[in-house]
Amino acid sequence: MSSCERNNPEVPGTLSNWPEMSYPQDNQPDASKINLGRQLFEDPILSIDSSISCASCHKSQIAFADNLTVSPGVEGRLGVRNSPSLLNIGYQPYFMREGGVPTLEMQILVPIQEHNEMAFNMVLLANRLNQDSTYKKLFLQAFNDSATAYTITRSIAQYERTLIYKDADIDAYISGDNNAITGPAPGPEPGPEHEPRPGYEPVPGPEPGQQQWRLPIDEPQQSQPLETWNLRLEQNEGLLDHGLGLGLGDNGGDALKRNNTRRP
Repeated sequence: MSSCERNNPEVPGTLSNWPEMSYPQDNQPDASKINLGRQLFEDPILSIDSSISCASCHKSQIAFADNLTVSPGVEGRLGVRNSPSLLNIGYQPYFMREGGVPTLEMQILVPIQEHNEMAFNMVLLANRLNQDSTYKKLFLQAFNDSATAYTITRSIAQYERTLIYKDADIDAYISGDNNAITGPAPGPEPGPEHEPRPGYEPVPGPEPGQQQWRLPIDEPQQSQPLETWNLRLEQNEGLLDHGLGLGLGDNGGDALKRNNTRRP
């Protein structure tokens, strides 16, 4: 196709409508559990030294992802994975890069206990939460039980399943709005082939004698400061001006870039 325009849009039914989200039989949606999960998600109490939270690496202002190549854990320890966006995470059939974790509830165990992330122990975490009068009350309201590995993981999973974004241009286009996508996605304008670009290296162009520029591929890309990342996001069109599901709340969506999200 020479453009994004289509004369006779025919989209398979499986794409034209978002599916219903599946919930585990033992973890059906409940407002009190969602609210508890959000509080836990944002609280550094989950880490061994109470220095980082889930929200430290999954920032709501950048699509619940991170602007760092690798997010630091407790004591500044660096792992080997980046922090992906959590938007629409509830639609995923398996988790972690290898796909070896079958449920969202089980995935939550990983960062809490991983040495390079929160470095805690679920039993010790449960004991800590049960010594907090506020959390003791919240767990009793949500589960009629105390904080345990079972109730901790299920409340956070409930909150993460509310992080839904389905208002991107591609969603409107798939739903039948031919005018939702009218041209190529916005991006930096390429400079002349002969013009040097800071941080780029010259490579041969498609025609003899031509030269183009690209980022070096043998060096890791440097992390961008958060203010630089936010500026780039704000320069893109179609920024959110409303919350996402039950999860974003007052943070709104001040600087979410649509291609940071995923469809089921």
